[in-house]
Amino acid sequence: MNAVLDGYREILLGAGFKPNQIDVRLVIRQCASIGDAIIEEQEKLRCCIVVVGRRGISHNEEFIFGSTSSKIFHHATNCAVMVVE
Repeated sequence: MNAVLDGYREILLGAGFKPNQIDVRLVIRQCASIGDAIIEEQEKLRCCIVVVGRRGISHNEEFIFGSTSSKIFHHATNCAVMVVE
């Protein structure tokens, strides 16, 4: 996972971001909900934006099971949320 994150960091640097503008972190912990864990990290770090991917589940599956991106989109406060297809 660190190699993947380093790759994304390099993409951001190549796009013109300065090294001090990029903070990459990997947090591994037990949690009941990935969405709740991401929201907790956002609140703790006071991030101004959360970027998440949409896994591509069907609308029926999302209605029954919910989705991480939907949970973050509807419950994150004091930040922007960008959902990437």
